[in-house]
Amino acid sequence: MHVHFTGTDDQGRGDHQGPGDLAAANLEGVFVFDGGDNQGWTISNLEIFDFDLSIGMFNGAGGSDAFWSQGYKWALRTAEMLADYDVTWFEEPLRPDAMNDYVELRRRAPVPIAGGEVFTRRQSFQPWLQAGAFDVVQPDVTKVGGISEERRIAWMAQENGVRFIPHGWNTAIGLAADLQLASAFPDTDMVEYLTGSPFIDEIALGGWHLDAEGMLPIPTLPGLGLKLDPDTLAKYTGGARLVD
Repeated sequence: MHVHFTGTDDQGRGDHQGPGDLAAANLEGVFVFDGGDNQGWTISNLEIFDFDLSIGMFNGAGGSDAFWSQGYKWALRTAEMLADYDVTWFEEPLRPDAMNDYVELRRRAPVPIAGGEVFTRRQSFQPWLQAGAFDVVQPDVTKVGGISEERRIAWMAQENGVRFIPHGWNTAIGLAADLQLASAFPDTDMVEYLTGSPFIDEIALGGWHLDAEGMLPIPTLPGLGLKLDPDTLAKYTGGARLVD
């Protein structure tokens, strides 16, 4: 991947080459890739060369709270720009209570619109799914009320023609639950998760490893398929007893 960009108002310029995600190039202001540091970049010139999205790179753009204040028109213009880069979806482009704007954005945007990671319980999701606010819904199993509740949300999404992609930016336990749920829904071929987090990578005994095809295997041990590292748990909980 080769990215060249120039920031306006003397914010600087940069040239990023080699593997890695676009967050490393600090492209905030045009689009934000999850994992990047928000530095408020406004980009006046952007060129992307030799960018192969087919080789294990997640190509979703995120608005998140750094850009919610920009509103609907910014989100629509950004969605139109993102279409040129074949992104998988545009995530959280608007405030999480702007349902009418989400409905209109999904209707007019040339890229799929994703959201829902901040919602809790299935009752919060129902009006959004029925109104057609999302192409992709991303419930977080640690926020919505657990596995059973996320399963109900996934069923609701399926009934309304919305793709279910779990939001696994939480813990190893949440990621394991999301992988098990993903295996039960035929339209779910991804789970969003955070790399480099000790609460995901370190507390799972043996860690997480992509296979030869760049896929994250679904755990096959009993239960969620996960074993926790007691020493690492003690490190991050101060030795508090979590399980009797």
